[in-house]
Amino acid sequence: MILRKLLKFAGLYKREIIYCQKFKNLMTSFLIVN
Repeated sequence: MILRKLLKFAGLYKREIIYCQKFKNLMTSFLIVN
């Protein structure tokens, strides 16, 4: 049970990191365009 919760949390955390990286890439490209 605990292991499953940890795996689920790790998956959500990894997803958040990916979203942050995508957002940073969008912001940098937006700044470069302007």
